[in-house]
Amino acid sequence: MPNLGPMELIMIVLVLAVLLAWILLIVRVIRVAWGGESARQVQELEARVKELEQKR
Repeated sequence: MPNLGPMELIMIVLVLAVLLAWILLIVRVIRVAWGGESARQVQELEARVKELEQKR
């Protein structure tokens, strides 16, 4: 097993944290690109239509 010093451990943790941040950013971009916001707006509009239909 390799002998790791404190600086190497800090660098490994830092690199892993940066990779995790990039992965989360990519996932967020993909969700937005696939209409995550649009889906929410559609649900709000559907709820509004149902509300207006009930008021008739």
